[in-house]
Amino acid sequence: MGYHLNVILLTMVMKGLCKEGRVARAMELFRDMENQKLLPTVVTYGTLMDGLCKANDLDGALALLEEMKNRCCQPDVVTYRMLVDGLGKEGRTDKAMSLLEDMGCNGLNPDIVMYNNLINMLCKANNVDKALYLCKEMGQRVSCRPKNATYNILVHGLSMEGRTKEAMAFFEEMHLKGLKPDVRSYNSLINMLCKAKNVDKALSLCKEMWNRECRPNTVTYTTLIGGFSKEGRIDEAMSLLEDRNCNGLDPNVITYNTLINMFCKANNVDTALSLCKEM
Repeated sequence: MGYHLNVILLTMVMKGLCKEGRVARAMELFRDMENQKLLPTVVTYGTLMDGLCKANDLDGALALLEEMKNRCCQPDVVTYRMLVDGLGKEGRTDKAMSLLEDMGCNGLNPDIVMYNNLINMLCKANNVDKALYLCKEMGQRVSCRPKNATYNILVHGLSMEGRTKEAMAFFEEMHLKGLKPDVRSYNSLINMLCKAKNVDKALSLCKEMWNRECRPNTVTYTTLIGGFSKEGRIDEAMSLLEDRNCNGLDPNVITYNTLINMFCKANNVDTALSLCKEM
């Protein structure tokens, strides 16, 4: 009983040191523990890996993972999730995916948080096809089906790549499954449609947001105003500005600059100057 208590107490101290950013001291304590012939647990290793990840020492954390496996201390899902999250923040996609394979070899299944982290990481790395593959893999696991966050990430990723049909298909699939797109998903789709000069469809999505109790924000209106401005549809752009103001959203610098540029191109410098003073 005393042996287990010592390991638990030392792990708690290491956790406290890591929280204070004293990871090097925690590692010293870890090595002292080994010298005393005390075997670290999965929680001990996880505590140190978490500290190293937060200290941006991913290589140190990965080295601990290898040491852990060499000592026959089986990493759990939390351990892998922590490392994948850290690798994602550094954009080390290939290494994160190799950890996913490593999990499978050790008989572990990723949870939904880990899948979402990987999918988000892949979308940011412009590897949406691989992200879509992971989503399909999730769908085959009864205990880990794609949820709101998964779809929202993919809608955003597809929109950023201008893959209109696929993004809209995922968007419609969300509705069919009773899932709710968030404001980021709507904004991504609206931005994509405006870039494709389909501003009327973009505007219909904004109206849909209100119907589905997803309140448009400053980005939503600024994107739409920009889209209508580029089409030279001045009255509709100004109507959106009024609608935005009525909903308690203040225009930002980008909104004003877009409108000023629009009026200057339309040879209506007086209105442009009026907006400049309003800023």
